[in-house]
Amino acid sequence: MNLLYFKGHPPNFGDELNWYIFESLFMNDDFKAAEPQTYFMGVGSILHPAYFERFRSEKADPVTVGTVEPVMNKAVVFGSGVREHSLDYNPETLDFRFVRGPISSQQTGAKNIADAAYLLPLMKEHATICAMHKKHKISFMPYFHHAFSLDYAKIAEETGINIIQPYADVDTILREIQQSELVIAGAMHGCIAADIYRVPWIRLRLKTHEANPVVQTVKWRDYAQSMEMDTLSTIRMENENTLDIPTNAALQQELIDALNGLSSVTPCMSSERVYGERIEQLAEEVQSFSKDYSVAINSVRTILR
Repeated sequence: MNLLYFKGHPPNFGDELNWYIFESLFMNDDFKAAEPQTYFMGVGSILHPAYFERFRSEKADPVTVGTVEPVMNKAVVFGSGVREHSLDYNPETLDFRFVRGPISSQQTGAKNIADAAYLLPLMKEHATICAMHKKHKISFMPYFHHAFSLDYAKIAEETGINIIQPYADVDTILREIQQSELVIAGAMHGCIAADIYRVPWIRLRLKTHEANPVVQTVKWRDYAQSMEMDTLSTIRMENENTLDIPTNAALQQELIDALNGLSSVTPCMSSERVYGERIEQLAEEVQSFSKDYSVAINSVRTILR
């Protein structure tokens, strides 16, 4: 099998969780040998025609421009999500083990459990990270499109908030999130990671997210519904009147003011009941996939007995 996910430059935390999780769980000789013309789709809103195009012919890769990949016959879907409200695909090319949330389920007919990032607690590294002491009162993680857009050193200086950049290595980001008492993130997987480490979190929404509002609405609602959260605590920036963020001094000041005024916002986190149920369900899916595809499980916690 071949792990399929969006590869950004610089790398984006949510997408990079794919190799971090699945190389630990499955990426061994069994995985590589099992159905070599099959993709494995995990973390990300990648149930999208641009990815399905890869199943049709040997041609220029529609996602990573300028590359050519061999023909793939199908894909195993292990927690991916949709991007829009409608999806056209050939069911014979996809083995849906589970999808991210109810909206993805409606579009695919597959069962939903949670975002595949919730596999993190199954990894042995999880206990080590969870044992680390808190060192940040508040951490802020920008959306990866905005990682180089504002003066984050100035923001940190004026707010006293720890900045976590989405292009840092995955292990560093996870540790920084776990060692925080509160996380504010423009990146959905920044909020998801906080939820996984049971750190209260708040979503930050910029107007440039509105460049494709349907995608943003679908993926956040899909995630929230999967964890039975009716509402999401959100800080919304209103001064962004241009996509040229670096010239928008008003946005930067508004962000500083918002981060300095967090007492009026109640953070959110999924319930312990739902969180525990999802981890158990995901553990069962790992075992089921291992059995069905004769792929040995690598390094996991004792929950997988």
